[in-house]
Amino acid sequence: MKNNFSLLKVKQKFNDPYMEDITGEIGKEFYRIGLDIKIRPGMKIAITSGSRGINYITEILRSI
Repeated sequence: MKNNFSLLKVKQKFNDPYMEDITGEIGKEFYRIGLDIKIRPGMKIAITSGSRGINYITEILRSI
């Protein structure tokens, strides 16, 4: 059986808008999706992340 497939080189480009307040934006998103009522002080939660190509990953994870 013969495989008929092609390979294409693809380059993805993202806009890189600068956020003045990363912590504030993360807080707004938590509120928007309802995490402000699901996660409470003292709860144990797990956070995972990929780091490839994410600007400010340390600040983002610290804020989360």
